[in-house]
This record gives sequence, structure tokens and C-alpha cells, in this order.
Amino acid sequence: MCMSSDFAASCARADVVARRCVGAVVDRLDVSGAAGSGVVDLHLAQVADAGGVVFRFESVRVLSVSDLALVGEAFVDEMSVMHLPKTGAWPPGTGSIIDLHDEMGEQAWVRLHGPLVLALVCGAITVDAA
Repeated sequence: MCMSSDFAASCARADVVARRCVGAVVDRLDVSGAAGSGVVDLHLAQVADAGGVVFRFESVRVLSVSDLALVGEAFVDEMSVMHLPKTGAWPPGTGSIIDLHDEMGEQAWVRLHGPLVLALVCGAITVDAA
């Protein structure tokens, strides 16, 4: 996959942090806005090397959460952030959650697995490690 854009590099950096969050607790999940302009703040606690990490996902187009009742107690078994380029093929599995459209621009596909399962597609990511 070509990593030529700033957004691709941002996704790669977020993925490095996400993969270090195995074992962390999903402490809080804040959702606001509407499809395409939504914002999701994912707060993880008890991260091995950072104490806490907050991922902010903006321009959220798709959000799926398995069980909100698990927020506050669910741990992270696996987490990843994958860059989805504006043009070219997207990886297998993305077609089940969102279709590639010419006007979309680059996106990120975020997946968190554990007792709570989260999947989202967004247009911007920031990471704050406490």
C-alpha cells in the first residue's frame, strides 16, 4: 500500500499506538455529530507504556459498536488502524462496511476487538497519550 500522503503517515502512527493498547481497558466512548461529520473519542486506560490513550476520530462515516454496556470494563484484545487510499483497491472486508466513492478522499479503518467490538471509518485521527 502506498504511504505517500500525510494522512497515510498519520494512520501508520496511530496504528503503532493502537497495537500497543492490547490489554488496555475501554474506559470511555464519546460520540457526537452526524454521519460524515461525526466525532468519536475513544478513551483507553491502563495502557502498558502510556497510562492512558485517547484516540479522536473525526469525519466519521461509519461506526459500529457491539455492546455499549461493556464500556468501562472491556479490555482490548487487538486494535488496528488501516489507511484506505482515495484511489485503488481497498483491503478485503471493507466492502462489508462502506463502499469506495470518488468524492470520499482518504479514510482510515479502525478495528478494536475484545469483549467489546468496535469498527469505524473516518477521515481524520489524532492520538493523545497521557
